[in-house]
Amino acid sequence: MKYNKSIIIFLIFIKFVFSQDIEELFEKGEVLVNEGYIDSSDKIFNMCLELDNSFAPAYIGISKNWLIRGDLKKANELATKAVQIDEDFRSWWNELNEINNKIQSGRQSDKLKNFDEAITIYESIIKKYPNCSEVYFYMGHSRYKQKDMAAAAAYWKKSIEIYPNHSKSKKGLGNITKKYFRNGNAAYKRGDVDGAIQNYEKAIDFDPSYYLAYFQLGVIEKKSGNHSKAIDYLKQAAQIEPKYEKTWYTIATAYESESNLDSAIANYSKAIFINPDYHKAHGQLGSIYTLKKEYDLAEESLKTSVGIEPSYAIGYYKLGLVYHELNRLDSAIQSYKSSLEIDSKNFDVWFKIASVYNLKNNFSDGALAAKKATELKRTFGGGWYEYGISELGKGNKTRAKKYFETARKDRKWRKLAELEIDKLNNPVKYQK
Repeated sequence: MKYNKSIIIFLIFIKFVFSQDIEELFEKGEVLVNEGYIDSSDKIFNMCLELDNSFAPAYIGISKNWLIRGDLKKANELATKAVQIDEDFRSWWNELNEINNKIQSGRQSDKLKNFDEAITIYESIIKKYPNCSEVYFYMGHSRYKQKDMAAAAAYWKKSIEIYPNHSKSKKGLGNITKKYFRNGNAAYKRGDVDGAIQNYEKAIDFDPSYYLAYFQLGVIEKKSGNHSKAIDYLKQAAQIEPKYEKTWYTIATAYESESNLDSAIANYSKAIFINPDYHKAHGQLGSIYTLKKEYDLAEESLKTSVGIEPSYAIGYYKLGLVYHELNRLDSAIQSYKSSLEIDSKNFDVWFKIASVYNLKNNFSDGALAAKKATELKRTFGGGWYEYGISELGKGNKTRAKKYFETARKDRKWRKLAELEIDKLNNPVKYQK
């Protein structure tokens, strides 16, 4: 059982204070090494040196720790100090030089592309010094140059297992992970979803903590309609990196797609907590509050979204919808106009502003807006319907009927269009 490092050091220090036994203290440092507490053992060895700076075994202990960390230069410096104090420790100094010479020999074989020969040399070091993290790094480097990513990753993982802060091995493993992640992005961009998934999964195999790969898998599953699976992936990403606001936002969109609005609100709110300027999250909250008919909250969220990002056309559009629902027609028109000033190609906004103009009996402006909606999307029945209402309001019954006939071709607008056509064909039937 491993105890908390600070407790171990404290207990050893207390024992040291009362015992003043440098040999016993040194032994405690060696116990920490065997337990895997390299940094803590260094502190104990340095305590020994504070007690007696000529205590050569402590220099050797720290030197061996640097070998574990993979820094042969520092290991050699400490071994040299020990030898200067006591020649009996020259054997360790010689061993370090032998290790260094073999590593250089292995690296030379690498340069000549004699990779198997290099691995054989490195293995001869590991056989005698299994905790030398640096050698595993070079073994991984050899396999990486051969483009054997699985073997390279295995060696670098071993190096990190020996010393978790081995920066070069972590960087190497990170490069492999990022390579597969980039391959996944490229595959996804060209429409190869299966290829993207395979590469993202490989990235996770090499680094289970690479949250962006989980995030991308979640995005793919969401777009495929697999919302439950998407949420699972995204939650894994959030667990690894809880400060990445886009994860919470995407979780929220998945819940929203399942009409789980309360969970969606909770996750949009988390995204906003992390990044208060996340205008899209504010905008989505506004949409949900509108659905829930909580119009005050909807207005507040949407005003915040366009306040943060004044070019957020959809935000103004959604704000117009709120005012439309509240029958605040002038405010609705102003919001729709703000949206159109940013994006004049959104047929739905032209349709909505046409409907508001028609409600206000401003049929001329209603006709212009509806006409624009039909030009942008000729198959959209809503545009033709409002165009018909505008012409009917202007007294152009024949033209209105023509537009209603076009509107009825859209299944979603068929019933409303047919009702207006029937009113025109059978006016007596609708007289009160």
